[in-house]
Amino acid sequence: MIVFKLLWGILKDFFQRGYTYHASAVAFSAFLTLNTAVVFLGTILKYVPNKSALESKIYEVFPNISREIVDTVVKSVENLSVETQIVTLFLVVFFIGNFLRTLEIAFAHIAETKPRTIPWINYLFPIIFGFLILFYGFIDVIFGIFLKVFGHFSLIYPVVVKLFLKLKLLVDYLVFPLGLSVVYLLISPVRLTLRITFAVSFILTLLLNPLKEVFTWYSTHFLLKNLVLTPFAGILIFLIWIYTVSVFILLGYRAILLAQNGKKGENLKRLA
Repeated sequence: MIVFKLLWGILKDFFQRGYTYHASAVAFSAFLTLNTAVVFLGTILKYVPNKSALESKIYEVFPNISREIVDTVVKSVENLSVETQIVTLFLVVFFIGNFLRTLEIAFAHIAETKPRTIPWINYLFPIIFGFLILFYGFIDVIFGIFLKVFGHFSLIYPVVVKLFLKLKLLVDYLVFPLGLSVVYLLISPVRLTLRITFAVSFILTLLLNPLKEVFTWYSTHFLLKNLVLTPFAGILIFLIWIYTVSVFILLGYRAILLAQNGKKGENLKRLA
């Protein structure tokens, strides 16, 4: 009954409170941010020892049809100058801050409050996000080193490989909900509880992963056959996917607020 009320409240708000407008603004801002981020990553890929592994991680974010465009962009900017790389880095920080400000305004609209006057955290967040990515990369490298070390011990190697693959799958699944939880907690204009925020973020991850596969299947088997220009089809799929993720993020935020309010109501009844 509680779950039904939660879903009904989310769907009702979605159609009555103009979530689609804010989702469009967030999606467009995310599109600008991802474009500059891809260009910046393309300029620094030549300095990365294991370039193919990093590229595969980048492509995991996008549906299959859009990866060709991302690959073209990355390869076309590999030989840009250092000055261009620095300018691109500043653009990435600016667009991330702009994206987070857009997201904060959407959150404030959902929470029926006002966004912060000085959004300093929005431009500090890229640094925090960068450290999170470095930490994830460090764990990924540690996994690879341990597998190579245990490769010399033939008796325990199969057991260790299975264990590490399960741990790596767990880490991969936790990266997105942890990152999304950090965004919710830092950007939200109202106080959120950690447990509910992470639970909703994890549910969103479970929903978006299979949805991306369905999205890819539909675009590959249906959309491409009906569009003549493949690059434009890829950009269209990319934009629709970003918009879909933006809608889910906003609905997730509303779910967090509803769950928190429901929990507060239950606590007040118990005290009474």
